[in-house]
Amino acid sequence: MRSRVTVMTVGLAAVLLALCAGLLWAAPYTKIIWEGEDVAKLPGKVFSVKKKVEDPSGKVSGNKVLAVPKLDPGEKVVREDIVYTVKVPADGRYYLWARTFWTTGCGNSFFVKVQGYDSGEWIIGGDGTYNILHWVCLSDTGDNKSRPRPLILKKGTVAITFGSRESGTMLDQVVLTTDPGFQPAGIYKATANALVK
Repeated sequence: MRSRVTVMTVGLAAVLLALCAGLLWAAPYTKIIWEGEDVAKLPGKVFSVKKKVEDPSGKVSGNKVLAVPKLDPGEKVVREDIVYTVKVPADGRYYLWARTFWTTGCGNSFFVKVQGYDSGEWIIGGDGTYNILHWVCLSDTGDNKSRPRPLILKKGTVAITFGSRESGTMLDQVVLTTDPGFQPAGIYKATANALVK
């Protein structure tokens, strides 16, 4: 009888320790996904919605992208902003990823601003993967593949702005996630009602 009580006590202690460590009760990660072309208002000067069915990476989500046209060498891109008003379901630390298409080293980035961050804007992209859709993260370390910048966001809505910076750039999908280890690949189903329109 004593050994049975000891086993039960040890078993209960192990369960409590695991719960405290978060091993058995880990909260699921949040992913908010939207289409690049799913904008409330298209300013109409620089950005356009372009039909694009496939590229070397495979299919394009929704067969459309948000695009900045390819300009002639030496021609400067006019600055224009696209604002996504994203519904944030809970307070937390979020990470931003974008599925992008670059043409050259002079056409491989967007400006990004996040509401609540008064430090100005960042650059997403700048990597050397060209002529194929691929995922890049918002990063302040220069590593656009695996070290995303944490964004502290509150429950409610947040405005995330993508700005034109270089020509020949495309935006297919965007993911905002609480999972720091998330490594996106391919296409994801958009989250229903992810954006306020």
